[in-house]
Amino acid sequence: TFFINKSFLPKKDVLDEAAREIIVSAFAFAVGQQRIYLRAFVVMPDHWHALFALREPWTLPKFMHHMMSYVGGKTTTLLTNHKTSWQDGYYETRVKTAGSGPPVVFLHGAYGLQWDPFLDNLSQSHTVYAPEHPGTTPDTPDDAGKLDGLWDLVLCYDEVIDALGLDSAFLVGHSFGAMVACEMAAAYPDRARRLALIDPLGFWRDSDPVVNWMLMNPGDLPAQIFRDPSCEAAQRMFGTADDPTARVRVMWAMGVTGKFIWPIPDKGLKKRIHRLKAPALLIWGRDDRLVPAVYAEEFTKRIAGARVQMIHDAGHAPQLEQPETVARLVQEFLLA
Repeated sequence: TFFINKSFLPKKDVLDEAAREIIVSAFAFAVGQQRIYLRAFVVMPDHWHALFALREPWTLPKFMHHMMSYVGGKTTTLLTNHKTSWQDGYYETRVKTAGSGPPVVFLHGAYGLQWDPFLDNLSQSHTVYAPEHPGTTPDTPDDAGKLDGLWDLVLCYDEVIDALGLDSAFLVGHSFGAMVACEMAAAYPDRARRLALIDPLGFWRDSDPVVNWMLMNPGDLPAQIFRDPSCEAAQRMFGTADDPTARVRVMWAMGVTGKFIWPIPDKGLKKRIHRLKAPALLIWGRDDRLVPAVYAEEFTKRIAGARVQMIHDAGHAPQLEQPETVARLVQEFLLA
């Protein structure tokens, strides 16, 4: 039996209603999933108490990790949404923001933006701005059609950074988002203080082709993106068979971002990447089945001083499968 006394949001003097609802729902979820026996639970103005016993085979570290993953998935209700306009209102970008500290602009992959434990960890030391790629915001699904190609997207994000009042920021990106971050840092070298690229796209080798997920059976995607397709992060991204909403959202996001990536994800970055001034860190899932880890060589031989960190027990989304490890590596790099 365990007793936990914890402040849910230490940066707030008083828990607001949304925060209380999230922590209550997290424990309700744990009970419903038969992970704990809940003996007592009390929410106070600035903290909460819980008395519970774990069911087999759960351990306290494993349970707390899953609790934080659940809470991370719900914290969008606590985030600030900034809408920024491009071309005098022609296209609006929704930017989710959390945390405090030096600014980080996070560009998500082709599968849509989910606020996850990795971003929660990153927001403990930085102010995280996470814009949604055009067309991936649920209430504006047609916005991708307003941009003609990758360069429109790069220009759009340059204006988004202006609209956020930032002269420069740390750029962190995953997959397609890392490709866009790299293009931005090449086009506007003074924008990027440091560059953290997680399993980025951007180059092409005929001998090691990047898998075109647009041509795949949707049911095969979890096994291509994740080392363990049954892990909680995969379930959070793709949902369950009983609730296809998440899977539909992912498939839509892949479709609207695909216009900026395919037929091959090489848009000439090798001709521009020499313009980068920012120190760069590459993080790669050792078991990436979409973008083979050999592509790390393409980046390190073209970015002076870039270093690579391989993540064990992770596929194409190591920040989702190993969020604490990847967040620690990124934070250490950004704060160096």
